[in-house]
Amino acid sequence: MQLRQKLAFIALGISLVLAWQFLPQLVTGDAQAAHHEGGKMQYLVMGSGGPGFASPEQAVQLLEGVIIPSLEQLAKDEKILAGGLPVGDRAVAFIMEAASNDEVDQFVRAIPLWPALNWEVTPLQSFAGRAATESAVVQHLKQGM
Repeated sequence: MQLRQKLAFIALGISLVLAWQFLPQLVTGDAQAAHHEGGKMQYLVMGSGGPGFASPEQAVQLLEGVIIPSLEQLAKDEKILAGGLPVGDRAVAFIMEAASNDEVDQFVRAIPLWPALNWEVTPLQSFAGRAATESAVVQHLKQGM
């Protein structure tokens, strides 16, 4: 993957995380709604390196048999919290919610597009969780001063 693609994925991932974390707060005005509860973890899932087409026949076959069904499946699934495709790229990125790494692995492998892309899955820590961790570090450091 080229550096430009990686940077685009990172930017898209950050945008998705921010949108998911703060959209409930912006809609409801509730600061606690921005922190998702329920024991499930969030994962940033990125697939890249989509197939090119050698002929119009192959394009029709891949689009009808793999790509369109994959996009429709992702659009309907309630585990997908946010996501989309980087404009002009043969790639996909989304944030999903799952109870375990195994659940994410099974989900990604069930996407018809799975064998055609290179996948990268990153578990996400909530902003509130990280803020609590850093606050504890600050308190510990202050005690040692």
